[in-house]
This record gives sequence, structure tokens and C-alpha cells, in this order.
Amino acid sequence: MKIVTYKKHLNYKNQLVDPPWIIRGDMFFDPDSKTYVGLVLSENEREYFIPDSVEYITKSELIERLRPFHRQRPFQAKINGVRFACDSVEEFVDYWWSKNYS
Repeated sequence: MKIVTYKKHLNYKNQLVDPPWIIRGDMFFDPDSKTYVGLVLSENEREYFIPDSVEYITKSELIERLRPFHRQRPFQAKINGVRFACDSVEEFVDYWWSKNYS
């Protein structure tokens, strides 16, 4: 899987929805660019098109994207139903990655 930033699509009911090629999405909304973070299958794992306008980012780039949000409101994660505050963006992204990527 690959990490991407993307914008929502407008469906026939004028509702914003994730594009159909997003495997896991609707995460880490950036109000400035109006983009979300999601996961897509790697090119060798799929037989469909993903638009060229979709930006692929690395785990390190995701961490940098999230730093300003974490400063304003520290992220929380949930393990076995118990919430805990993450001390760093790296800790939170590692947790998120382990839950979504594997």
C-alpha cells in the first residue's frame, strides 16, 4: 500500500465521498488545502487507474504534514479500547501505520 493525499469527490447526491480507489481514507484533513490522507494499493497490486493529480507521500512526509496539527491539539491513539496521548507525531504515525498498513 501507498500513502496519498487526495480530495473528496462529489457524488450524484451532491455529497462529498472518498474516491473508489481509496482503500482506507478520510484521515488527517488539512483545511488549508482541503485534502485528506488515505491509503491506496500499489500499482502492481491493482488493475485500475488512479489520477495523476493524486500526491503520493512517504511516512516521513506524513509526519511533517501532521506536525502543525499535533502542536495545536496532541494526537491520541487507542489501544484495546483505551485512549492515550501520543508524545510525538512520530509515535502517533507509527501507531497509525501499524494499525492501517499491516
